[in-house]
Amino acid sequence: MAKDPESIYKPNVRKGGWYKLKPDYIDGLMDELDVLVVGGYFGVGSRSHMMSHFLCAVAVPSAAAREHPTSFHSFCRVRSMCF
Repeated sequence: MAKDPESIYKPNVRKGGWYKLKPDYIDGLMDELDVLVVGGYFGVGSRSHMMSHFLCAVAVPSAAAREHPTSFHSFCRVRSMCF
């Protein structure tokens, strides 16, 4: 899912800055990505005693072959919908 930061979410509306990106819709779109959880955020209210959001990152490939990565780029925050 991608969205325009200026858009407002409206339930059951299929336009207005919210776009679903699926490999079926776009030729050559990658459908797999190795993501690492590098952080977490505590919730508020009913979720105040647990992690509610997670910060995800991808590894920056190291210059030397067969060497473990030492740098990571964070690119999104995801939320669990489980209660």
